[in-house]
Amino acid sequence: MKMTNDLGLPQPLVDAVSNDIYDGPDINDPTIISVTGLLSPPQQRKILANHYEFMTEDISDRIWALMGKAIHQILENANNTGIAEKRLEAPLGEFYLSGAFDRMALIERADSWVLQDYKMASVWEYVLGARPEREQQLNLLRWLAEQNGYKVDRIENVFIYRDWSLTKAKRDKEYPQRQVHILPQNIWDDEETMRFMLERLAHHMEEDPLCSDEERWKTADTYAVHTKGRKSAHRLLETEDEAHAWARKNLAGKSFEVVKREGVAKRCENYCAASMFCLQWAGDQSNPSP
Repeated sequence: MKMTNDLGLPQPLVDAVSNDIYDGPDINDPTIISVTGLLSPPQQRKILANHYEFMTEDISDRIWALMGKAIHQILENANNTGIAEKRLEAPLGEFYLSGAFDRMALIERADSWVLQDYKMASVWEYVLGARPEREQQLNLLRWLAEQNGYKVDRIENVFIYRDWSLTKAKRDKEYPQRQVHILPQNIWDDEETMRFMLERLAHHMEEDPLCSDEERWKTADTYAVHTKGRKSAHRLLETEDEAHAWARKNLAGKSFEVVKREGVAKRCENYCAASMFCLQWAGDQSNPSP
């Protein structure tokens, strides 16, 4: 991948980001699939593998990733009560599954471990609930740990909220009251874990997989009620029928129209390095919503 520096950022930042570019097993070895790769959209992973050397990304777009890496490095250096940043592998179908956990520490019993994953996350994950990938990732890492001889009794995310506000915490009791939050995750049984992994693996082996709306983090379509001469919508509704019913009730005697607003594929638009080579995303761009 080629890095650009459109903002002319200082060389230490450029060097730090450039030295941290992902060049892991999903790129270099077709027999290995990482936990992150298995959970990622298959189309994204294939595009990255086939076009990685031709991709470009700006240094400024990777600052949050750099900060997350810095946090991990500091915690790894400070860790003296467990095992940190250890990469494990185990056979899975035709592949080897590879993954690195952030920290495992002994808990109540000498032969039992708690597995932790640190995340620099947005407060919105507290407000709206943690993304499903958090639980999935930890359970896959737990399976890897147990395949390598570690008995894991507890898994948990340690969220460090990058956009936390003390002022909002004081004003709103529903807002996270501290910048750090430990979230225990449910442990799946072995049958559920294996079924999930094999289903994901089969999805990755499809010849031309397309990304689902869920994988694209696509928001739901909405229906906007407009009247003539007004640019902004009077109301956004979830269905066309609801929009017409609201307009008939609240805009009696006025001429109105209901305009469908397509949901936004947030991952494709802002967070997917593969989008520049993605035909599915190119199709969205050539056929924009009205």
